[in-house]
Amino acid sequence: MNFLALKTPGGDNTPEDLPVPPGLPKEVTDGITTTSNVFQLAVNSLLLVGATIAVVMIMISGIRMITSGGDATKLASAKRRMIFSIIGLILILGAFFLVGIVMKVLGINSDLSTLK
Repeated sequence: MNFLALKTPGGDNTPEDLPVPPGLPKEVTDGITTTSNVFQLAVNSLLLVGATIAVVMIMISGIRMITSGGDATKLASAKRRMIFSIIGLILILGAFFLVGIVMKVLGINSDLSTLK
């Protein structure tokens, strides 16, 4: 893609395409064609990072539960961390679906189910 879909007024108030800034890798510029694609890329990236952190925290909590050695405080701490990690993962998935619903209601054409 040679141009972003962002428009600026030209000399006679007609929209003018802005060129993609030089030096960006092709992997970045291929998916950016409209403002909604930029938003989609940002949302997908944040959701992916958040979900990954939540899953890693669930695994760490499980390991801490196993290695607690019968210590009640360590076991309680690991259980609490796991509960909060699961709640965080549920909130992240809820945000994913909420953003999709809001974009559909606003008529923004996007497909948040694909990670690009």
